[in-house]
Amino acid sequence: MSISASVSSNTDIDNNKSHQQISFTVNYAGYNIRNPQSEIKIKVMQNLREDNCITNILPSYVSSNELRYEYNKGLIFDAGNEYRRFEMVSVRYAAQGIQSIQFFDPYYHVTLFPDELRIKNYSYDQDQNGRYLVRYDLAANNETEADYQLVHFTLPWKNELPNGDFYLQGAFTHDNLTENYRLKYNQETHSFETVQLLKQGAYNYQYLFVPAGSGKTTCALTEGNYYETENEYLILVYHRPFGERYDHLIGMQQVFFK
Repeated sequence: MSISASVSSNTDIDNNKSHQQISFTVNYAGYNIRNPQSEIKIKVMQNLREDNCITNILPSYVSSNELRYEYNKGLIFDAGNEYRRFEMVSVRYAAQGIQSIQFFDPYYHVTLFPDELRIKNYSYDQDQNGRYLVRYDLAANNETEADYQLVHFTLPWKNELPNGDFYLQGAFTHDNLTENYRLKYNQETHSFETVQLLKQGAYNYQYLFVPAGSGKTTCALTEGNYYETENEYLILVYHRPFGERYDHLIGMQQVFFK
């Protein structure tokens, strides 16, 4: 089936401020669906993230061969910000985002520049929407020759400590809000910190905050939300006919906001 989609910063919450809204139409002409509202399931992901994906959305219009998902507040995402970036492709020099590289047996320790809060203004950067690429500048085969290094992340925080936790997020974390990716507060440096064992390469990352007891992520405290942010959205359409025991993936569409 075909899916036509669009992304707009003119949302049902605000206009050109901090959100982006998805609208799309699913055309299933020639595909047998008896009860679209109960048999069709939708999943929408922003930058392939699982932590804030949207599911269980009902269509606003149903016809004999078409489903429309328009003006639905459930399809509004926080716009976020461009991802932060760093590159550790060699131990001979400090590349983008790296403050220092030191060897303490048995690992190289890569210390990134302390990250500033980005909640005042939007600043464009050419990111890769959270992805990473394993790369070592002297390797013939990056996958086997790139080495592991300990990467030190620092988020200075001199304000009152928030009621919740900060987590590191990027494709390399697989969106796992686990203890391994939780930042711990250092009283001596007045910073939230974490150390990650990562393979050499280029990485996108950001900081998410999870308020205590909510389970919902937000980047508003660290990254800000700006409607100009370039995001990609993936729409997945599943079908479970009556009597079946699993969902069939029958449609997929990717749309970009630029």
